[in-house]
This record gives sequence, C-alpha cells and structure tokens, in this order.
Amino acid sequence: MTRAEKITLAIKMAGGGHPAHQQRYNLPCVHEEAVVEWCTTCTGAPAEWNHIRSCAVHDRATRGANKAGLASCVTCPDYQPETPEFSPDTSLRFDEFNLYPNLPGRRFNPSLIRYNNRLVFIWRNGWAGSDLYACRLTEKLQPDGLATKLEIRHPACSYGREDPRLFIHNDKLHVSFTGVTARHGHTNVLYAELGDDLQVRSVRFPQISGRRDWEKNFGFFSWNGEIYAVYTIAPHRILRIQGERTTWAYQTDNPVNWGGGEPHGGAAPVRVGDEFWSFAHDRVPGMNGKQRYRTIVYSFASEPPFRPERWIPRPIVVADPRTNPDNYSDVIWSGGVCLFGDLWLLANGHHDRFCSIDAMRHDELNSRLIPISD
Repeated sequence: MTRAEKITLAIKMAGGGHPAHQQRYNLPCVHEEAVVEWCTTCTGAPAEWNHIRSCAVHDRATRGANKAGLASCVTCPDYQPETPEFSPDTSLRFDEFNLYPNLPGRRFNPSLIRYNNRLVFIWRNGWAGSDLYACRLTEKLQPDGLATKLEIRHPACSYGREDPRLFIHNDKLHVSFTGVTARHGHTNVLYAELGDDLQVRSVRFPQISGRRDWEKNFGFFSWNGEIYAVYTIAPHRILRIQGERTTWAYQTDNPVNWGGGEPHGGAAPVRVGDEFWSFAHDRVPGMNGKQRYRTIVYSFASEPPFRPERWIPRPIVVADPRTNPDNYSDVIWSGGVCLFGDLWLLANGHHDRFCSIDAMRHDELNSRLIPISD
C-alpha cells in the first residue's frame, strides 16, 4: 500500500473522506513554481486553482482537481503547504472548494475565537435552511481534524441557523446565532453552550420584552459571572441574560455620527484591558446601486453601565464589489475577532459566498481610536 493510500484509509476509518478534504486549503505548496499555462475556461473553483504550474517534484501540477492526467495538490501525498507569516497583509480565503469540500453548502459569515489555547472556527453553510459547522485551526490557520456539525434542535430555529458568533462565558465555549422559523418567518437570537469536543451541550432562547420580529446582531459578552448582550449600539442598550430570562440592564447615550448607516453588531465584544472592543458593521448605498457593508470599531467600558468610550470615525474595512459577481449587496461582515499576539485576526464573511481570515495590527487600530467626546 502506498503512502497516499495509507493516509486515505486512516482518514476514512476515522469517518472522513480524502485527507485533502479534511485538512487542506488554498496555501501554495512548497514545491510549486511558476504558472506555465493559464486557465481561462474553468468555472466554479477560483481560477488560480486550475492554472498549470511547474512542480519541483512532479514536473507539472495544478492546485485543484486532476486535469489532463497532471498531478493535483488535492490528492498529492507530497503536498506541503507554505505556512503563512502573520502580518497586516495576511488574508486567507475559505470556501466550499478548499475548506472541507466533502461537506454540503457554502462557507460564509464565520466566527473565530481562541479557547483553551486553540483556535476555533465556525461558519454557516447556506442561505435558506442553513446549518452551522465548526472546526479547530492550527496556529498557522490550517484546519485541524474533522469538522463538526452543530446539532441544534429548538422550535425557534426550526428552519435554519445563521450567522454564528463565538464567545466565552465562565470558561465555557458558547455560540450565539440567528434562528429562523420558516422560509419567510421572523428571526430569533439564540445561544448554545459547546463542549470541548465542539458538540452542543444546551440551547437557550432568550425571551425579550418588546422584541422586534426581526432580531439579529446581538453582541454577547460575559461579565462578573453573568451573560450580557449589546442590543443596540446607538443608544447603547444592554441586556442581562439569565438562561432564557432577560432584563433591560443599562442604557447610555452613544452620540457618534458614523457618516453612514445605522450601526449593528458583528463579532462578540472582546475584553482588552479596561474596555470591551466591538467590531460592528453598517451599510451605505454603493456606487453600483447595491448596498455596501462596512466594518466599524468602537470600545465600551468593562464595568457597568458599559458606557461607550472610544471609536474609529471611519470604517476599517469596506466590502469589495470586484469580488461580488451576483449578490444583492456588497457584503463584508466580521463575525468573530481574536487578539493573536500583536495582531487582530478577523473572521470575515464576503457577499454570502465565501469567508476569510484577515490580520490587522493592534497598535495601529488602537492609535486610531479616539474618545467619543471628541
């Protein structure tokens, strides 16, 4: 039995498909050399996957599926990905072609967190009737082991589970998400506790007095052994959540003028010193007639009443319409952020089509935050 056959057999015995389907994504192989033939006809996977390249081991190869009998990085036992050095220019794309392609659906609107000294990544897989999948990532952002489907059963999300946000409460991993009850039904905000194996331990549906039919984008965070959530950003309205019971805890003014649309939540707020940092979003009309999403950042105090303190007056990221061929809006949505050394890692969703992990320098963002009073 060849080395490749042994690896394939081991993964199948563990319940997975081909090892490339479990662990590989679009990092170039260390043996890869220059493009010798450019692909102009392939559809589906990103075009760069289908170019024919020189290979130091196999003469010629492609990153994608086997083509004309050439070696393929997808099945090659000699594939060794180049591990990225994190920098503000780091951006890794994940989609259904390179992140667990044996699993159904798309890969978008993800979240990311560091839990028990390991990175956890989660995403939704569809537009209607969506499910959530989670996996671990290595320190080099490579998928580590098999992905886990979150088996969530609750009447408030009987049709779909969307837009997950990971957060930690009392040293336990949790995820908040949007639940959908019917194809055109109203949406609900729920949260679940996950075990160390990423399996669902419990699901809660907070009952909110005076709630709207369309509920999304709460910013869950933990303080003093209790769960709170930013319900609206301006004004800064805070919910206290105890299981499924909620109370309106605090409300303070947030007199910022984003110069754009109404701000909405994104990633779960992250504690940094005496503040929580919140990576949120708004949307504005774009030049192409579509709505254009933008990532915005503000901070609020780490003690009640959690008053907003600083903000960056301009969006830090704006959706790129050049990467959006067919969605109704140009979308960038940061569903999870993680402070990794001196870099922020942002888990971004793009146009309801694919996702990425992008790096931004903490010192640079911190220098741009100014007091809201200014």
